[in-house]
Amino acid sequence: MSIQSIKEIKKYILALVEEYSTTNMYTSDDEDINKKLLPLIHMQYIYLANQEGLKRKKVINVADNTSNEKEYTPYSLGSSCSKLLGVRVIDSKTNEIEYYYLNKRLYIRNDFYGVIEAEYRIYAEDLTEIDEKDINDTELDLSQDTVMALCYLVAGDILKTDVSANYSAFDTKAQQYIGALDISKSDIIGVVRPMGFGGGL
Repeated sequence: MSIQSIKEIKKYILALVEEYSTTNMYTSDDEDINKKLLPLIHMQYIYLANQEGLKRKKVINVADNTSNEKEYTPYSLGSSCSKLLGVRVIDSKTNEIEYYYLNKRLYIRNDFYGVIEAEYRIYAEDLTEIDEKDINDTELDLSQDTVMALCYLVAGDILKTDVSANYSAFDTKAQQYIGALDISKSDIIGVVRPMGFGGGL
């Protein structure tokens, strides 16, 4: 079974800590746990999303501005863009493109026109700002192994206030999932320099 929605994640976490309600598997009889469950999920989501790296792709139709071919035209990648990963030429008379990235915008030199695809990382969504009626159906943009790591991390966070609980077992399990992920931490943060590009990511 895939665990992706906030509702299913809550259910799994509450089952791990054995704190779900006798009448509802998605909530706890302990109101303190119910209040801090979403903030804890959000905190670990931000951490794991930054580790895994949320990616998006955008197809851009680059207009013909060759009359000012030495200038650059900006194209927005959206407010959630955190880092440009690469550019691929889809359709053009030339596969060479010169560009640079700055402040969520891709600047393309005007001697190129055609269709390109930009791949980039995005910031994780703030779960605490999602409307209450929509939050439970919200699905996290994470791999299944990463979601499992999140569940164990949050379970450990809940139990850290219980002096009799062995929360370290949950942290150990979470680290096993995290260790199995194919994460390249070196490219989480970086600077994209101006470059020429010859097609392909």
